[in-house]
Amino acid sequence: MSIKIRNINSDIDNEIFFQLSFETLISMKGLPPSMSRTQYFDLLKPMVQDYINHLENNQIFIAENEQIGYMGHVWISLKDELEPWEKYPYFWLHNITIKPEYRTMGIGTKLMEYAEQWVAKQNWEINKIGLHVNAENDHALKLYEKFHYKTFKTQLYKNVNATTDLVISEYSFKLIKTEEEFLRVREHLLTRLRERAHKTILEDSLKQKLDDYITKLRPSEDFSVFIGYNSDHEQTGYCILSESELKYQKYVCIHEFGLYKQRDTITFLKSMISFIENWAYNRQISFIETSIYSVDHELLEIIKSNGLEQFGFFMGKIL
Repeated sequence: MSIKIRNINSDIDNEIFFQLSFETLISMKGLPPSMSRTQYFDLLKPMVQDYINHLENNQIFIAENEQIGYMGHVWISLKDELEPWEKYPYFWLHNITIKPEYRTMGIGTKLMEYAEQWVAKQNWEINKIGLHVNAENDHALKLYEKFHYKTFKTQLYKNVNATTDLVISEYSFKLIKTEEEFLRVREHLLTRLRERAHKTILEDSLKQKLDDYITKLRPSEDFSVFIGYNSDHEQTGYCILSESELKYQKYVCIHEFGLYKQRDTITFLKSMISFIENWAYNRQISFIETSIYSVDHELLEIIKSNGLEQFGFFMGKIL
């Protein structure tokens, strides 16, 4: 079968593009409570269009056959929200979606090849593509692995419920209060961000990015920063939390956590997760979620041993 790849033509392609993207979205997030597919699609369509209009260097490539027409698409754009330790922009793969009746025919492969070739031809010195894939999406995982995308961060989650075992611990957690506590968190975060940046960011630039991040934390209605204390009332670590939604249920996101003394890792993390579960449950929140960098192999295994399961993967490739 002959397959042609071309740029999207909004006059003739938009409706199919939105329908396919919509199906991909609800497979990940589900439908909002008390909403039909039609109602949700009508609500979502103008929001997605507005989102696309504000993206930088947005590209949507369509795979078609002369007789059949639109068979699938790949959607990429420049990543516009960098993490504090990232210096250079990169392309983000929003989704690659094939109509169900045309899957396993090599169309996804052709779209990936085309998207990568397009990025490689640009003269912007941007040669990296990132993406997120759900852990249960075997077809997508196999496609990305075929193209040598590597997992750089694992997303994990845990269901919070009344039967969760309470952990009796020597550690207690209290909301951050003093400037001294913030400064200690800042210095610990700076050390970690230096490691993640792999010396690709100038020191002054890294500190500025970190200070911008810390500014969002204090004071903030969006984030809660807790300090962990041991039985001797010594600061042992911290965690930075926020509330959001996952599959239309509230969840607590653990943005950052750290220990001041590495020998306490296992017991501290077990106590921290138990504290966060209780904190979430008291707020009628259903899940906790976090992401661990792949280089932190030991930390990832400790987190898994405390009941968190793989939800998705952040993957990337340098072309």
